[in-house]
Amino acid sequence: MTEGITLAFTNEASNRRRIRLERRDAGGWTMHDEEFDGDKWRPVGREIVADVELEVGAAAADVLDVVGGAGQTVTGPEQVDR
Repeated sequence: MTEGITLAFTNEASNRRRIRLERRDAGGWTMHDEEFDGDKWRPVGREIVADVELEVGAAAADVLDVVGGAGQTVTGPEQVDR
């Protein structure tokens, strides 16, 4: 996985999608919208965004997997403060 923030999900049509945010040297972020075609991730769209904020509510934190930089997975509210 690349450096940055990745949100992966399955939509109502059962398509695997993800949003990747990567820092830009010139400032801001590049947001990549991608869809999994069963073999690889294919680009759907891309745009530059100035600012990124990620908020995870307490109700979502206990059912969410947070994957750390070294491939470590942290799950549940008891691990959120790490």
